Formats: sequence, C-alpha cells, structure tokens
Amino acid sequence: MKFAFLLLLLFQLPVHAETECDYQATSNELLKLSCDFFEIANAILDKKEVVPSRIYHFGKKEYVDKNIAAKTVPEADWDKYIMGDITRYDLGFVRRGLYGTGGLDTNNYGHGEYQALMEITIKEECRKPERVFSLHDLQKDSRFQEWFNKKKRSMKLEKFGEECQLWDPQGYDNKKCEKIVGEFLKDVNAGVIQDHIVSKSFYIRDRNCIENIRGTPSDWLEIFSNSPNLFIPRCNGYNKVYMLSALLSNVIQTVEPIPEATYVKLKENMRLSDGPVADILSFAFEAKVRCDKIESGGFKKTIEALKPTDLLDVKYQDLCR
Repeated sequence: MKFAFLLLLLFQLPVHAETECDYQATSNELLKLSCDFFEIANAILDKKEVVPSRIYHFGKKEYVDKNIAAKTVPEADWDKYIMGDITRYDLGFVRRGLYGTGGLDTNNYGHGEYQALMEITIKEECRKPERVFSLHDLQKDSRFQEWFNKKKRSMKLEKFGEECQLWDPQGYDNKKCEKIVGEFLKDVNAGVIQDHIVSKSFYIRDRNCIENIRGTPSDWLEIFSNSPNLFIPRCNGYNKVYMLSALLSNVIQTVEPIPEATYVKLKENMRLSDGPVADILSFAFEAKVRCDKIESGGFKKTIEALKPTDLLDVKYQDLCR
C-alpha cells in the first residue's frame, strides 16, 4: 500500500527532460540557469547574476511565523540559530546562513516538524555579482586571490586549492581552512553563497540582504496560484509530495472558501490530474464551510489511506479547526 500510493503521487506530474531550470528572478521575468552545480559555480566566477529574487525555506512553525510577522529574521534569532552554534544540521561557520531554493521542485526539507514554509525576497544589491560567492574552487575567484595574497600567508594559494575544498555540509573539521574562508567572507561582506548540496539552492550570509519574508495562508494562496514555475519538476526534481503537504498545511487555514477559478489555477500550476490528491485539495479548499458535511464521507478515508506513506504530513483534524 505504501509504495502504491507513493507511486501514484510521484507520477501524477509529467517529467520534463529539459536541462535548464526556471528561476523566478523578478516578478516579470525568469532567469534561466543550468541545473548543474558546476555551471552555476562557474557563472559566479564569471561575475554573472545567478541568484533568484525569491527563495523558499521550510522550517519549524514557531520560528517561521515569527519571521513572517517581522518580515525578516529577528536579530536575536539570526545570531543564535542562523549564524550561531545552534543550527539544524550542525553546520560549520562558513556553511551557516539562511537557506532556500529558487523553486520547490528540489527542496526536500519540508517534512515532519519542519513543514512551515516561507518565501524570502533577497535585496537586489545582494544579488549583484560582487556580493555573491561559491565556495567551490574558491582559489580561482579573483576576489579571493587578491584578498589571499594581501594577507601574505605561509600557505600558498595552490596549497589552499588542494586542501581546502569545503564540501562537507556537517562535521567539517579542517579548522585552518575554515578560519581562512571565514575571515574572507567577513572581510568582503559576502551577501549570498551558492549551496553545493541542493540544486538551485543558496544561503544568505548578511541579514540585511533580506528584503521581505512572507508566508501567511493568503500569501500562499496568491503565490501558489500565480507562480506556475515553482512546481515544474526539473533538475531531477520529484518533490511533489512536500509541495502538496506545504500547500495543504498553509492554504487550508484561510477563513473563506477558495473561489473555483483560483482552485483551477492552483490545480493547473501544480500539474495535478484528477485523483486522490486532487480530491484532497478540493475538499481542503472548502473545509472551513464543509467540515460538518465531510465527517462521514470518503475524504477522511482518503487522508487515512495516504498517511501510511509518512509523506503527506497533514492531520485530518487540522482541516476542520
């Protein structure tokens, strides 16, 4: 049963063979970038603009709600949880920051207690090439070369390139390399860094680079119904279930019934065919006014049938609160 429902969910969306990804670079245009990490890293070395205007982050509801209310990450939380020692994956100093993906197709972190979703708008000044870095082949970056040579270190640049590839996302223990890169990022006031673990992912190093954070139920209703490129399964993306879970857990809290036209747009943008998942969406969008009518219907059975997959992390009772 578990694998049957998993396959049903995974294959409801068509698979595209494109080798490029669509980023929502601005509200009016899409920045097309290769899904390949190395090509994006090389684009950063070539001083090309690669960072999308908006990235998407899953986190614990209590913190996400606080960020949404403040429209940023409160300074105390930033210092403690983003750049401090208390991090989700025990990250080393140079890997700390506020993470997010340019779309939702490659973001596989929205499950369990980290199901709350927020949209982060990055200031234009921080998306400029001079504020953006990749730690891959950092020794080839002319900005790092100039900075490194001015320091007159005993370690040669070539030696740094051999010993200091910062690829391990956690438990990295090369303190000498970590210290050098940490000093560099601080001295150059790095704004955004490419994440080498997840396609289309970046992390913000400078809190002042956050222009806005949003993610209320009404925000997501607008975002999900007007952003078709968030759900295109590219870069080998197969994260439909987390998207659906995020949609349900955020949008169903709306007080008013969702208009039919909006539901149609949501269904189109998420590439949903008719079936159990589409039925869940249909019920959920009307749950506020129909909960008294669906208790004895098939909706509860559908939810219960999907729950054994441990993927659609939405409780039935949450739909009728």
